[in-house]
Order: sequence, then C-alpha cells, then structure tokens
Amino acid sequence: MLGQGMTIDSIMDIENAFLVSLQKGGSKAHIQMFSRDARLYRAGKIPVTIPSGTRAVAEREGSTFRYSPVQGGMASSGDLGYVYGTASWTESREGNNEVHANYARIWKKEDGVHWKIVLEVVSKK
Repeated sequence: MLGQGMTIDSIMDIENAFLVSLQKGGSKAHIQMFSRDARLYRAGKIPVTIPSGTRAVAEREGSTFRYSPVQGGMASSGDLGYVYGTASWTESREGNNEVHANYARIWKKEDGVHWKIVLEVVSKK
C-alpha cells in the first residue's frame, strides 16, 4: 500500500506536469524543481552535485530537451518515486544532429509537500 493517497499514476502525473512547465518555462522551471541536494549525470560529463552546477546545466539545456516518460514507480511510503523514458535534443555543434537518449529521474517529496528532483541521469543511446 502506498502512502496517503499516492498511486503509481501519481508519479507519472508529477512528471507530466513538470514536462508541461518545462516546455513553457524552460530552464527556470527545471531549476525550480531541483532539490538543493540534486545530482545530475550526463554521458561524458563530470557529475554535477552543487546548486550552482545544477542551475548551469538547466540553463544550458533550457527547453531544448524533449522527454517522453515510459514508466515510473513509487515507494510504498509515498515520498519517493522514479520515472524513466527517452529524451531527444538537437546538437548544433554536430551539424544539427538529432540526439536520442534514455533518462531516469528520481523524485522526492521534501517538507512533506513539494516534489523535487534529487537525481537526473541522461545517457545517449
């Protein structure tokens, strides 16, 4: 049984709401959803683990990333969840090539109310 009213679909609803805000608000929406303890991993890059570093990654990527969630799950406590799926973006430095990747995102309910991203991994296919 999941924590207070949470269902498996709840984490997908959280993810989808985030993706809508990401398309509308770009990097600002991404930055607002990071936990202060967030960790970002990108293929071929040094992991980012400090608030100023996560901000820089979000600002660089902006709303150019397109995410398509595939599946997710929730801890029985209802305060931790994960989503994974595919992502794509265009890299202009490589001749405007479309890049395809997989992603995983872990969400944590902080302060008992707000969902924040604590881990985000993007790996090119």
